[in-house]
Amino acid sequence: MHYLKKLAYPLALSTMLASPTVLANPIKIGAVGDSMTDEYLDTGTNANTDIAAYNWVEILAGLRGQHLNFGEYRSTLKNGWPDHRAAGYQYNFAKVAATASPAARVSLDFWITTYDMPIDSAAMESTYVDDQVTGLLNEPVEFVVVAAGSNDYFFKSNDISLFGNPSRNDEAVDQPFADDVVSSLIRHVDRLQEKDMKILLAYIPMGTAGGADTAILDSIAYANETLEAAALKRGIPMVKMFDFAKNKDGGITVGDVTVALKGVAKSADLVPEGTPGAGKCRSDGLCAGPTHKSHFIADDELHPNTLVQAQMANQILKALNQGYQLNVPLLTEEEMLSLTNRSAL
Repeated sequence: MHYLKKLAYPLALSTMLASPTVLANPIKIGAVGDSMTDEYLDTGTNANTDIAAYNWVEILAGLRGQHLNFGEYRSTLKNGWPDHRAAGYQYNFAKVAATASPAARVSLDFWITTYDMPIDSAAMESTYVDDQVTGLLNEPVEFVVVAAGSNDYFFKSNDISLFGNPSRNDEAVDQPFADDVVSSLIRHVDRLQEKDMKILLAYIPMGTAGGADTAILDSIAYANETLEAAALKRGIPMVKMFDFAKNKDGGITVGDVTVALKGVAKSADLVPEGTPGAGKCRSDGLCAGPTHKSHFIADDELHPNTLVQAQMANQILKALNQGYQLNVPLLTEEEMLSLTNRSAL
């Protein structure tokens, strides 16, 4: 879900306009995808997202709200949103454990029933992206970020160690499987385009949280090549959300902070709520401390941390600006660093 490896393919772009668009009003933008796009909620119920970090949707809504409108934010669990959402931004339908293809649900259901994975019923109601698209089609959005496919491979991994579970040998990650993931993603895109929504489609990250063996990496590379061809045919720009490494080891540098690729935040990196300089807090009152920001992975030991998500946010802005000739300013390093000691956006 988060492993970093650059892809060699060029960015697929839509037809260019003559000059950049100056936004008079914030564009209404939505999203579908998995837990990297689902807000890092503070409800304490969504699997692996009650963490002391911000994700790219929260970051862009908070720091670029004058340009991008993700809709109303609701923070109370089960507070009246229709469909699957417990909380979050109105136009963000992404959900923990989401897969592009329904076929991956076989593996997902296996882990939930066998190992009692802590994914609540609200999360499970829309783990298939098609359900998310159905909900989003009823919203008045102009743009949609589609970022899914990583979990399809995550639940096929032969090296899943999440929650201490042993490995599980699944069916082969072969060409038919990759073709199914791609056709599923394109089907979602086509449904959105039928409503005249402008799409930004993310490449599938090169790896999974459960392991990145050769078979999986080869399959993802093939899927991305196929996905790119389909997107180019439809005039849809694509984004490599992890194509931002500044260090040769795959880590990043933001101002005076170096974030190592293999760094994982632990309990020692958390401080009590109210501590001066504390960052995002979890529902248990523990918040990101001064050392938390230097880790690539947040304190759930699975998902990208704040500064990584900020880089992902900039990748999305770059792709939107280039693909649709928008004029949304990129996040500065100062803004990114400010996220690490802000308890709210």
